[in-house]
Amino acid sequence: MDYQDIIVILVGIGCLLWIGVRIYRSFKSVGDNGDPCANCPTGCELHQKLQEKRRTCEKNQGGSKKSCCE
Repeated sequence: MDYQDIIVILVGIGCLLWIGVRIYRSFKSVGDNGDPCANCPTGCELHQKLQEKRRTCEKNQGGSKKSCCE
């Protein structure tokens, strides 16, 4: 086995580990945050419904400081 083969294997293992860590972190952050749309690069329907609910709560509350959405 040449040095080049060893280096290629190490780079391949490093890439697989990096990909695995990224996937693990994305699932973990969704679980920790509780908001599945927190990591989405674009808006999703669930996020739009949540924002709409918050707007209607603010309208229904008037000037009250109490939050009905959280």
